[in-house]
Amino acid sequence: FLFAPSIRFFWEGTWGGGFHEPRRQLFDCELVYCSEGEFSLEIEGQRYRMRHGSLAIVPPQTWHESWTTTVEQARRHCVHFDWVPGPAPRQKPIQCWSGEPFDTTLVNPVPAEIAAHLPLVSHQETHAGVLPVVEMAVARIRQEDPLGVYLLWPVLNLLLLQKSGTASAAAFPGKTARAVIAVRDFIETYYA
Repeated sequence: FLFAPSIRFFWEGTWGGGFHEPRRQLFDCELVYCSEGEFSLEIEGQRYRMRHGSLAIVPPQTWHESWTTTVEQARRHCVHFDWVPGPAPRQKPIQCWSGEPFDTTLVNPVPAEIAAHLPLVSHQETHAGVLPVVEMAVARIRQEDPLGVYLLWPVLNLLLLQKSGTASAAAFPGKTARAVIAVRDFIETYYA
């Protein structure tokens, strides 16, 4: 898969028990990472149990909502991105709530080869080897470090390859994680 993702917005936070984020559609894609606890994510009527280590990619124009149970809490990190630069304005809105008008001209289309594999939900058992890279990417994006987007590339690629059945879930994550960690260590050592 060929793509050059650009990050549009990043947010993270902890939800207490009984939190509900209403039904909404996105103008871009959203990578959701659950680092603690558990919550439910419903995408186009399909409900997923997101728990520690779970990752999801929600495509644009897709109805979804999320919530925690009355007792469970969750920490999640969300990266809004476009797969490739496109004609939509950079300052477009992030999402549209149910009942609000949705302007489809503000959506950068997802390449067909990628769209065929979305939405995508993956759990820690499938991609445990890439979680250190996810943590590094989130930390870099939080610091507004451009390296964050480059660390997302192997994560997104792995998720797509697993969904398409092209990659071996057991072998590929460890190899990718090791390569990205080696690049990160080299950059940190020889930064000057």
